[in-house]
Amino acid sequence: MRLFISYAHVDKTIVQDWIVSKLVAGGHDVWFDTRLVAGQEWKQQLSDEIKRSDALVYCVTPESIASEWCQWELAKAIEFGKPVVPVLMQGRTKISRSLSQLQYVDFSDGPTGDAVARLMEGLQQLSPAQIPPAPTNPQGTPPQAIEPENPSSKNTMMKLLSHPATQAIIGIIGVLIAVVALLVSGSGGSNPEPTRAAELPTPMTPVVVAMRDLDIRSGPDADFPRLNILPVDGALDILGISEDRLWYQVLLANGRRGWVLAASTGVRLEGDRGVVSVIIPTATPSFTPTEMDTPTSTATATATLTIAPTATPTLTSTAPHTYTPTATDTQSNSPTATNTPVFTNTPSQTYPCDGQIPGVSGLLNQVRIQPSNTSPLRPPVERGSSVRILRSASDFGSVWYEIEYNNGVNKGWITEDFVETSTNCPRN
Repeated sequence: MRLFISYAHVDKTIVQDWIVSKLVAGGHDVWFDTRLVAGQEWKQQLSDEIKRSDALVYCVTPESIASEWCQWELAKAIEFGKPVVPVLMQGRTKISRSLSQLQYVDFSDGPTGDAVARLMEGLQQLSPAQIPPAPTNPQGTPPQAIEPENPSSKNTMMKLLSHPATQAIIGIIGVLIAVVALLVSGSGGSNPEPTRAAELPTPMTPVVVAMRDLDIRSGPDADFPRLNILPVDGALDILGISEDRLWYQVLLANGRRGWVLAASTGVRLEGDRGVVSVIIPTATPSFTPTEMDTPTSTATATATLTIAPTATPTLTSTAPHTYTPTATDTQSNSPTATNTPVFTNTPSQTYPCDGQIPGVSGLLNQVRIQPSNTSPLRPPVERGSSVRILRSASDFGSVWYEIEYNNGVNKGWITEDFVETSTNCPRN
């Protein structure tokens, strides 16, 4: 089945991971707007693709509900008589009246097995032969339509205008208007005041409103230092958006500029989004994740020995190489003794190392793009599966691990609460 995917741009990554990949794997021909051809009329391209599609899959988030493009695509699908399959991507999203009448598929807990199965079953019931045609005689009047004129009232008006008395009155009014215009133009003097152009209303400044506590960082990435926290329901003016459309640049109360994550799971945008421009930062992030690197081949071990007569002490060091240093120790009121301590090495604990996701079966939907609870989610990881831990980082006192999972297909960040590290991993 050929499917048209309608979604908000800020949700592109999660839609591609949760919806598009599953539909393609299920054998469907999915049209994603990455196929838009530059230089052509976008509206015409989108209209043609909706018309060629068998159904429209509407990815429901607060951003898509507010998106004028998504609303336009939905209206086009209804106009062409295409079935609409809403997919709820976030819980507690306020669904419009037109969508609330349709049966939606709940993906608010991620692409679980049940959610994917319901989506596939729903699409299977919408075979091309069962697609209802657009109604030829729709009831009521669409909001864009203009009420037709009443033929009888039109005829009455024409008769009135054709009457000689009416025409005389219209002629007198025309003469009076011409006289007043001449008087006004003659009293203006030789330097008339220039006509001022009509002032256009200034678009409402867009603001970002926090739906949960958000980090405000100095740059558009979780690796930049945290400047402050935007509390729940706190609002800041938006100055622009990052090139990857994942971060908003905001104006702080002290006049400084900061960045907050633009994911619709944590914020909502109010105001005129059309004035939000792309901003490319020039600053380089200071890297906060703590890397556990392999020690260099040169290490210095310092040991203070207290020598008992005829005793040969044994010292243990965690240095990564075996040394045979000679230590000369002097004991008070006794002859000088030369001893050879033995250093025993422990196994090297560095990244990458091995890890395990706790549990027996099912999917764990806790892997994120960046080491932050406000970062968008990555595809879920199988409980009980083995993972490869690449490095670690910290955020708000929590330890995060970057893992490679699903046989190396996916990568993302997960907190220490959801992964068990092996003995060859560094201790944080």
